[in-house]
Amino acid sequence: AEFDIMYNEGISRAGDLLDLAVEHDIVTKRGAFYSFGDTRLGQGRENSKIFLQENQDLFLVIENQILEAANLPQRAESIAAST
Repeated sequence: AEFDIMYNEGISRAGDLLDLAVEHDIVTKRGAFYSFGDTRLGQGRENSKIFLQENQDLFLVIENQILEAANLPQRAESIAAST
């Protein structure tokens, strides 16, 4: 397992979400740009993580798609606020 540990934050849930979403073809990565459908998340991984942290509704949608792909129960609300 590989994950980001951020100073004064702990494990980066946004980073894990982004990596899993790319792995499951939920988020596309073209060059340095990350996109979810027609929504551009950002240029570079760090900017995309920040975008996801600031957009909790989109975080939840992507999180639920990952859980669905893994045949796990979906969440009613995101726990990303702890990122």
